[in-house]
Amino acid sequence: MLHEERKNITITEDSKVLIGIGDSFVQGHGAYPEEVWAELDFDQDKALKAVDWQSKDFQRLRKLESENNFITQITKKHLKDFIPINFGYSGNGNRAGVKALTTLHPDLNIEKAKEKIVIFYVGQFCRFDFFNKLPIYDHNYFTGVWPHEPSENMDLGMQELWRGYGVEVWSEKTQVLEFISNLVELQNWCKLHKAKLVVVNSFEPAFDREEIEAILDTKEETYLKYLKDLINWQDVMPIPFGYNSMIDLLSHYENKQDVIRKDHFFYAWSTEYCKENKSFTPNGFFTPCGHPTIKGHELIADTIFNHIKNG
Repeated sequence: MLHEERKNITITEDSKVLIGIGDSFVQGHGAYPEEVWAELDFDQDKALKAVDWQSKDFQRLRKLESENNFITQITKKHLKDFIPINFGYSGNGNRAGVKALTTLHPDLNIEKAKEKIVIFYVGQFCRFDFFNKLPIYDHNYFTGVWPHEPSENMDLGMQELWRGYGVEVWSEKTQVLEFISNLVELQNWCKLHKAKLVVVNSFEPAFDREEIEAILDTKEETYLKYLKDLINWQDVMPIPFGYNSMIDLLSHYENKQDVIRKDHFFYAWSTEYCKENKSFTPNGFFTPCGHPTIKGHELIADTIFNHIKNG
């Protein structure tokens, strides 16, 4: 959500708001028409350069992301009297999304709205968000890191931060504890402000009740396994066909059973296919950058709305 979009939001006691929090999948990263991707030669590296804030194409592409993401799609097609508020941001983790809603935007007066629906589109557990010292061009205040060998193009301090996080901080246990603490903060905000919370698993394989309990059930810290019960599991949206994540559902419609419930296999397959074929994936649900196409966002929007309607 750019400053221009933010300035156009007016919330009163009569407003209804639909709030999306998450990462690039919520932002709508890469959700451009096929002809725009053709201009970019179906090349995700070219797309990344084109959407950099210093690029001449930045405003055009970010506008397309804003128009085509599933939060906007829900308000266009279904909840037409709701104001969309999109706190999704590429590269962020779950902490940044939660803080964007609970703490960092009092100027929006979201709490005033008479009806509030919050869609928490859960991203990778392994990401952690630090407040950054960069200028703020939109709603984001964070730099996200995850266990990964940093690029040599990064400043030395950032390289050390990434390596230090991956070696000294991150583990399966710490990432689950981080997720639960963020979700509890969000649950409390929604309870306080009478907001309906819908938790949707984007593509995290470990977001599963038994998996979380197994990760936290260590011999030394047996009490940790009970933390799973802090999650209001009734707020977690079931994925159609019994899948674990929304990415699994999109992969199902691509007839790619071999990538389902496998961490980032969908990304490797979709980016490679699009690169080789200069196109979207065969059934049109993934872009060359491994994100949902406009068609993919429409499917996500319809699926979430049906859950809200029937829930």
